[in-house]
Amino acid sequence: MQMKTEKRRRRRKDARPSELLDAALAEFAERGFGNATIDGIARRADVARATVYLYFADKDALFDALMRRRLTDPLEQLDSAFNSYDGDSETLLKMLFIKLYEDAGDEEAVTVLRVLAAEGNRFPHLVQLHHDRVMRVGMGYLQKIIARGVARGEFAAHAAETDMRVLIAPAIMTLFWRMVFSKVADIDQEKIIEGHLRVVLDGIRK
Repeated sequence: MQMKTEKRRRRRKDARPSELLDAALAEFAERGFGNATIDGIARRADVARATVYLYFADKDALFDALMRRRLTDPLEQLDSAFNSYDGDSETLLKMLFIKLYEDAGDEEAVTVLRVLAAEGNRFPHLVQLHHDRVMRVGMGYLQKIIARGVARGEFAAHAAETDMRVLIAPAIMTLFWRMVFSKVADIDQEKIIEGHLRVVLDGIRK
């Protein structure tokens, strides 16, 4: 009986960081970053305030961990898949864009970006963190795919000279639309993805 109790406690301890991140997400979504508190996060997770500090130093660390969990880690997994893929670069590009759109519809990603849009001027270090951990990494993968396609003769040479932000602009627009207009005019994501890929690929195919 004691062994079973110890196993349950161990499983509970292993799950604690994820539970705290879920609570932080709810706190940030409702109160924003500036008004969110460690006490509020602890209440949502049904733990003592001190328990939060066992895993995370402060709100910044929680916000950083949320970005890692939903945005940075999946991008790194994609990079691993890219490195082992031997097919055409167009398929790789589609994989990356589809991943971008999946994130655009995810509550965690939307909450992070809503906080940055609303409070980024008050907390510029969070904007810098998101840029370094997510935007720069994602555009780096995109640039790598474009360079690969050019080198293999699949994409036109001018594709490598294009600002990568131009290529992902429709995905950013889709995310902004969902943040602001989703309740009054929903968006058909499949059609957006289809149109986005068509415009990009028609413009860079050799």
